[in-house]
Amino acid sequence: MNEATQEAIEWFEVEVRHGTLKGFFDIAQLVPAFQKMHPSLHRHCEKTEIIDVDAVLYSTARLPEGIHEVREILLQKSVPNNFSAQPGINPLRSPSRRRASFKIGPETIIIVVREELTELLDLMSILTSYFIEATKIYRLLAGRPLLDEIRQVVVAGAQVSVERRNRLMARLAFDLGTTEESLRLLDYKWDGEFFTRLQYIGEHLPTIFVRMHRAFTNINSLGPARKWCQRIADFVGKLSGKEERPIHIISSNTHSTVNVLSGYARLHADEVLAWGRANSTDTEALDLIERHVNTVHHTNLIYYLMKGYLRSQQEIRASKIAYDESLGISALPDIF
Repeated sequence: MNEATQEAIEWFEVEVRHGTLKGFFDIAQLVPAFQKMHPSLHRHCEKTEIIDVDAVLYSTARLPEGIHEVREILLQKSVPNNFSAQPGINPLRSPSRRRASFKIGPETIIIVVREELTELLDLMSILTSYFIEATKIYRLLAGRPLLDEIRQVVVAGAQVSVERRNRLMARLAFDLGTTEESLRLLDYKWDGEFFTRLQYIGEHLPTIFVRMHRAFTNINSLGPARKWCQRIADFVGKLSGKEERPIHIISSNTHSTVNVLSGYARLHADEVLAWGRANSTDTEALDLIERHVNTVHHTNLIYYLMKGYLRSQQEIRASKIAYDESLGISALPDIF
């Protein structure tokens, strides 16, 4: 890591700490520090004319559903056990993040943040990433004829012709600086709400304010994250003994990291693909598989299917663990 990147990360952390002390964040104010970090998961964060679809996919998968309509986020350490059962409180789903969240108003949600600084850094990074891309979309669509076309398609709903949708998708890919394939993947991940969400963003300048409950006072308290770090340190110590080894921190999910290091998934790609085809429960899932076979996304498709492939077959899972361990890849389970 070069000095400039290190300074940018420290700058972003300082901004988050400062917001914690104030009890208030304007996500727009985090953008300069975020961009200076040049995050690998948001390669085009400084390019205003290009929509970084990968960043949009990553952020929206980790934020509560309907984030495009949110203007105010209230952070709390906890909520009552029966909170979601109360009338007027709507639990929200986050596809790739188990972080409790609830809608309590047209533009207001509550997010439960049990850890403090570590989880705040994660959440603020994801919110900033989403905010950057939503702002780009607004600036590229607001007040333009293309937004009127999107409105008409949304109003027509299921009655709109496939030809018209395809033409609009092609136009959007060009105007947003991305590819039609990427936008169709976004539509799939957004459960077919691509045009609806795009219309909303194009009509509303993105604004996200975050307010923190007064319980957030001691950001240095010992929590699960610090205990987890200690477990990692102890585990690495046992593996390396007295040998001094460098330690590299990768912010990623375990299956992606291990698949790249191991090669097991690529060695068994045919079996994994056959399992995916045989176990696809609907035509949309099967279509998604076939759309990515033998394309630049083929390997990622295998990695994605690998999770279900291993989950449903314990003997094969044990075989993979043994294979990984033969290469020096060890796993430390999360017990918190």
